[in-house]
Amino acid sequence: MSESQVRMLEMCLEYLSYLDDQVPVSEIQARFPLARYSAQYWMDHAKPVEIERDVQERVLDFSLHRDRAYRVWGNFYDPEQSWIEYPGADRPLMTDASFAGLRHTVELLLKEGVDVNAEGGPFGNALQAASKQGHKRIVELLLQEGADVNAQGGHYGNAPLQAAFDAGHREIIKLLLDNGALRVDQ
Repeated sequence: MSESQVRMLEMCLEYLSYLDDQVPVSEIQARFPLARYSAQYWMDHAKPVEIERDVQERVLDFSLHRDRAYRVWGNFYDPEQSWIEYPGADRPLMTDASFAGLRHTVELLLKEGVDVNAEGGPFGNALQAASKQGHKRIVELLLQEGADVNAQGGHYGNAPLQAAFDAGHREIIKLLLDNGALRVDQ
């Protein structure tokens, strides 16, 4: 199983790396039948094997050194509304990895010096994305690394707290409040 996940991840990232970020999404869909699958599922294939060093290197290479490929992915994938064009493709991997629950990838990005408060994408920042999805260990890690508990942006007003509240993640709500999140009524 592990080997097949690695192979599928490699296939997805390689496929996305082949695509041209200047080509409209509709044309990519028509000409490249596996583009949709690759965009939607590469993180799912990465999650169970992300502790493997070659997987970590592959994901970091894709996101940090293949800007064009990462823009292609960001142009047509949204984790809540799959397969739509997301204008600007301003999607930090820190936010996407936090949304997907890729804790080891988040740790590696932090070691690489990626900004814990990088803004962009539909969730605005990594803490908001992890809070929305209920990834407590990632929320804890981001807070330890200085994530702004009251960051604004994305789909929510008081981003991380509102995201956790809307999703009903009580433990994360408490964690955010304990770390200085301002209540909506303040």
